[in-house]
Amino acid sequence: MLPHPDTSQAQYAPEETASAFVWSRWQALPRSTEAERLERLLAAVAIYLARTCEQVPLQIRLRYSDRTRQLTLHPRVHDTCSAICEQVHGALDERALHTAGQEDAQSKKAQRGDVTHAWPSLIEIGVTNDSAVIFGATATPQLQLQICQLRKRFRCGLHSSHSTRRQALRVGARLRCLLTALERGEAQHSPAGLLSLLPASERRRLLQTFNCSHTRFPQRGMAMLFAEQAARAPQATALVCGETRLSYAELDLQANRLAHHLCALGVGPDCLVAISAARSPALVIGLLAILKAGGAYLPLDADAPSQRLSALLDDARPCAVLADADALRRLPLPDTLPVCRLDQVNPAWSDFPGTAPEVPALQPHHLAYVLYTSGSTGVPKGVMVEQRNVVRLVCAPDYVDCDASQRFLLAAPLAFDASTFELWGALLNGAQLVLAAPGTLDLDAICAQVQQHRVTTLWLTAGLFELLDPVQLSQLHSLRQLLAGGDVLSRAAVERVNQALPHCQLINAYGPTEATTFSSCHRFDEAAVTSVPIGRPIAGTRIYLLDDQRELVPIGVPGEIYIGGPGVARGYLNQSSLTAERFGEDPFLPGGRLYRSGDLARWREDGSLDFLGRVDQQLKVRGFRIEPGEIEAALRRCTGVADAVVVARQEGAADKQLVAYVIASPQPSDSNGCDIDALAPATLRAALAQKLPEHMLPSAFVRLQQLPLTASGKLDRRALPAPDRAAVAAAGYVPRQGANECLLATVWAELLGLPQVGRHDHFFALGGHSLLAMRVCGRLQTALMRQVPMALLFAHPVLCELGPVNTSEAHQRLGRS
Repeated sequence: MLPHPDTSQAQYAPEETASAFVWSRWQALPRSTEAERLERLLAAVAIYLARTCEQVPLQIRLRYSDRTRQLTLHPRVHDTCSAICEQVHGALDERALHTAGQEDAQSKKAQRGDVTHAWPSLIEIGVTNDSAVIFGATATPQLQLQICQLRKRFRCGLHSSHSTRRQALRVGARLRCLLTALERGEAQHSPAGLLSLLPASERRRLLQTFNCSHTRFPQRGMAMLFAEQAARAPQATALVCGETRLSYAELDLQANRLAHHLCALGVGPDCLVAISAARSPALVIGLLAILKAGGAYLPLDADAPSQRLSALLDDARPCAVLADADALRRLPLPDTLPVCRLDQVNPAWSDFPGTAPEVPALQPHHLAYVLYTSGSTGVPKGVMVEQRNVVRLVCAPDYVDCDASQRFLLAAPLAFDASTFELWGALLNGAQLVLAAPGTLDLDAICAQVQQHRVTTLWLTAGLFELLDPVQLSQLHSLRQLLAGGDVLSRAAVERVNQALPHCQLINAYGPTEATTFSSCHRFDEAAVTSVPIGRPIAGTRIYLLDDQRELVPIGVPGEIYIGGPGVARGYLNQSSLTAERFGEDPFLPGGRLYRSGDLARWREDGSLDFLGRVDQQLKVRGFRIEPGEIEAALRRCTGVADAVVVARQEGAADKQLVAYVIASPQPSDSNGCDIDALAPATLRAALAQKLPEHMLPSAFVRLQQLPLTASGKLDRRALPAPDRAAVAAAGYVPRQGANECLLATVWAELLGLPQVGRHDHFFALGGHSLLAMRVCGRLQTALMRQVPMALLFAHPVLCELGPVNTSEAHQRLGRS
């Protein structure tokens, strides 16, 4: 039962009550009794809550002067309006029959249509669940509608203890729209989910005011825009790599020569060229050369498993490959694929002309690159990004300053779409691009590079952003703008960075690869941080929040993010069905296209967006978008695994981690028929490491007899047990030996949250991952007073195998730190 409210007149003071809609049109309807009008009002309220809360059943209390009636409704958005009206009618009739013997003559007279008593003095609406979103805030909801008769007109006042006056006014206007729609006979046969819900004024705000970020970016390709920068300031520094510097003229010259060579190999518009090399001037020259030849680059991570690289090459079928010697040794390249080695002293193309090749067919709608992301079916999907998509991101942006005075740091892997912003934000605007040292970078190395080269613009994943400590922040004072994203930023971290870097503009950036890196941004000011929204659509981008019927949701109500504008990618390479599923026409802008992101958000009153999570089971871990289905498919192919489920878990303030739950096949055995424990975490991790990149490897494996199911037979993810990491560490515990192992075990146990770590324990089997590895190396560097590269931990993840270090004094320093 809903709490009994105070119904005094003071409760409905003008500042607390929505301006009521007037019922004069309804009174003029022929053969419309007061009871029928009440039914329509309740039906409108039921439809509204079904559309905005998606929680049923609804509890409705009608308060009369002499009695109270309780109704229960089960509205669904797929029901027709007439079906919901019938449901309301039936609930009223059922309740009337139930109380008929208890009501006096005056009450019976009210049921026959007496105006004074057919209408309750107060209507209260609630839902049975603990929380719901009605006004844009999560709270235990209670709506109150006060109905009163004045000069043969009925006024309806709306009140809620969890709403502002503006929000209540807006709900009243939406109910009025629904009531108007219910008057029309044709609406009775329409699903409730398609009924007009938004007043014209709110619809204009959603479509125009919140999406008014127009921009006029150049309608030219990336190669031409770079050439314009080289012509404008040929001696300006374009690249900085250690002690090496290249001017725009030098970079343009070398890229032109390689581009001629690529053209001779048959590269042209929409031809893919694979590229894999360490961060170096040769890498950037190769990227520019591909674009100048009209092609599109396909980044390959030579550290990825060979099986995965082979699958990408088979799917993409590049017409050539650019790589350095180290990558060529590790890439599983077909013998017939033309290869250009980027790190040659005297390359074959050094005698080609230094002017740009002519590619008359090249247009801005041709491809710039293809990036592969995790796929839900177990197969990675290649996102095809066009040159105009990139130009929209970095040319004349309204969310960040991209001018010739900036210095960008290229630290993201080329296969990660943040590199698009870092690379082309600099080179298409005449700025300097500082290349971070080759290899996997930890946060200390990034901050040191920023300090050394006076970098002004930096991008960090949310995971790295959260780890910034006072010492590292003290190295970032050259920054003018710091962008972070890829996952949710915490308010505490934002406040900490804002206070440490008062002259740096902090920006929370959101966007999927399919919408070219960034779609919305929020610029934090110097005031106290009260929340961390993902901001407004950036210039040239349109964002709609839609429900399951692809109708606009009201302000404050959760909806799925659909992204439109020139940042939307072409689609998925060789996956037309998936492209048709995720990309489609913009129903609100003729000729436009939309990408369905699968992310949930809600509009704020000021036009910024709050991120609320995912619609589907896709995961975001350490800045990487991960489809658990791809990991599950790989697990099911492992020896001894009958079924598997992968989820992301976060315990307290710890980092989000992947956890795999596996069901054993009957009696797994080796080739000799001997039973083996094929589900041992180390065994499973080693098997997955042959197929998946590091960021997709689960941090923990839990063996179950069967997967928990709900009453309806679906997987009950909430019933999956948390991994017992302490038990894993204790199961095969062998005491550590020597000062070296004592130091390592102390650091591992502290950061992994374990009571003890043994000498044969595997860092990643205990729940370690790349961000924790970074913190381990940081702690060891504090203790040892020298660099400890992350690559050492990845190469030797078992404690007793981790290389020898001088620890006698280091262990004492660790205890004092």
